[in-house]
Amino acid sequence: MYMPNGDKAIVDDAKITDYLLNLRHPDGGPKAKYFFNKGYTLDAPEILKRALVEHAKFCQVTKVERTQFGTKYIVEGAIATPKEPEVQLAYIRTVWMEAAGSNQPKLVTAYPYKP
Repeated sequence: MYMPNGDKAIVDDAKITDYLLNLRHPDGGPKAKYFFNKGYTLDAPEILKRALVEHAKFCQVTKVERTQFGTKYIVEGAIATPKEPEVQLAYIRTVWMEAAGSNQPKLVTAYPYKP
């Protein structure tokens, strides 16, 4: 299944620049290394942001968890990377939270995974 409301997915700019592409972040550092290796950069964070939104819309949900705060979705699949000279795929797992009463899932985290 695809994530409900995936077309309304929200990725905060700070989630990209301060976390997923921040080598100094205690949790985000290893993720930043992975994303930098795939061609994503702080000079163009909107490219990773766009890829994560596309991931939310077109990749499969592998787990759904309902909590008192809302619904958490785990989504797995590949995204095309900007790595040159040829486009590569990056296999990632994303976690999204749709707050109770909302219809906009918000990115919690993203990290590599092996299919």
